[in-house]
Amino acid sequence: MNAVNLVGDFSKLFSQLRWLKWGNCPSNFEASNFHAGELVILDLSGSAISDVWQGWHSMMKAEKLKVLNLTSCHSLKGTSYLSAFKRLEILILRDCSALEQIDNCIGDMENLISLDLSGCSLLERLPLQMAKLEQLKELLLDETAIQEIPSFISSLKKLDT
Repeated sequence: MNAVNLVGDFSKLFSQLRWLKWGNCPSNFEASNFHAGELVILDLSGSAISDVWQGWHSMMKAEKLKVLNLTSCHSLKGTSYLSAFKRLEILILRDCSALEQIDNCIGDMENLISLDLSGCSLLERLPLQMAKLEQLKELLLDETAIQEIPSFISSLKKLDT
């Protein structure tokens, strides 16, 4: 879907939805009873969503989510909504130009393998809780405002250098 506004009751639709690519998702979320519980891949690239987007309430039910792509979501400033996605393996926040901080909850994502923060030009630091990301193999930080690599990076043994 691209630039589609979902409106109405979705109680009988999408109950087995595994992959949702919803580019240019609108900032308002008007769908009720949206089933996200089976989602494995969620791609909201280029969307006008923010940290307080009403759709997060439905998407947080996606406990099986492994891939979250938020590339070029320019209204995102933080990542508190990530707390529900403990099984994530790939998190893409590339070119989220307003992103200022990564929430501490990222340390709870024990399965995270890849984290792309490149192009997040306002991001100045990484939370210490990232030291708990023992499975992390890929960390992309180019074109961020991070000036110094945190010392905990050395504890990430699987990180490709």
